[in-house]
Amino acid sequence: MGSSARPPDWCQGVRRSFSITVYVRYPTHSRVHIHEDRVRVDANTAGDGSLYLHGYGNKVTVSGSRLHVDGETGHTEVPLDRLGRIFLFGQSSVTSPAFDALLARRVDVHHLTVGGRLKGVTTAPDPVRPLLRREQYRRFDDRDWSLDLARGVVSAKITNQRALLLRYRRRGFLPWVTAELGAMRVVRRQVPNANDLDQLMGFEGAAARSYWRAFAGLVDPLWNFGGRHRQPPPDPVNSLLSFAYSLMSAEVETAVRATGLDVGYGFLHAPQDGRPSLALDLMEEFRPVVGDAVALTCVNTGRLQPGHFLFSDTGGHTSVHLTAEGRRRFFTEYERRMTTEFRHRASGRVVTYREALFLQAAHLARVVVGDFPRYEPVTWS
Repeated sequence: MGSSARPPDWCQGVRRSFSITVYVRYPTHSRVHIHEDRVRVDANTAGDGSLYLHGYGNKVTVSGSRLHVDGETGHTEVPLDRLGRIFLFGQSSVTSPAFDALLARRVDVHHLTVGGRLKGVTTAPDPVRPLLRREQYRRFDDRDWSLDLARGVVSAKITNQRALLLRYRRRGFLPWVTAELGAMRVVRRQVPNANDLDQLMGFEGAAARSYWRAFAGLVDPLWNFGGRHRQPPPDPVNSLLSFAYSLMSAEVETAVRATGLDVGYGFLHAPQDGRPSLALDLMEEFRPVVGDAVALTCVNTGRLQPGHFLFSDTGGHTSVHLTAEGRRRFFTEYERRMTTEFRHRASGRVVTYREALFLQAAHLARVVVGDFPRYEPVTWS
């Protein structure tokens, strides 16, 4: 959207304009449990719902087996046995008894800013697996082993990016997409020959440039999306992408921690203080499958409209955030995508994308200890 499309009052008091809303989804799919050296998927388990709390002034308490949420929008009760995770955006008050009940049921609480940046996660203690971590450090310090793993992840990411573009190309004649698909195919063929991480990241960057050029052509012109930009996202589509990635990063980090692996010690993203590098590594293969697909669905189907976004100026840059109603609609699409089922080749099971996050983390842990010869990323077909 260009500057002419911004109502002047949108730039005033943006942070306090968010209303308090509660969105709850109760899927009926199965749930993943990780136990030291194995993964179990329990079918027909209802306790994997998601609670989204955003805005200011919410108070979360517990009484018996029910979670109580009080805010400007009124009172909401959520059965604890239906919850798998909670996302808290903005400022909410959670009582100690409520946290105790959530921890006892291993319900992860993700704390995010209103804009979607992850601040932290309240969760049960990570499994203590020193032998696994020792093997992780040894493996990742092995240049050839680590590079081979990184090549597989980058190749899978490019494959999934191409799959998204191919799905849209089937719907009509899109010559610019065909050209970029060809360029990405050439780059993907070079990935196995990358001699070091720098060269591999160069290939990943080349594929990303072609991908985002084609992606921009798939977005309805109404949104004036010119390509991927971050920090802060300057337009609604970039804002949606960043928002989706923040949610995904929180969930992947939880999945990695559940295995006992060191979430900060990555093989594609270098270890860096304060960064969950391994979670970012595992998220790469899921970005096109979940985040990009959700963003396209929201803007191309009319699920979100320009009026669902707020603009503000921060440090001379325009930043964009969803309104309360916009977030509700976005959460619906995000949950729909995360609870979509597909066949997970590494396990042979039909699982949801959310379950696949846990399965991939557990799969990596077993590759690290030598139970499997190579890591097999999720690829979209």
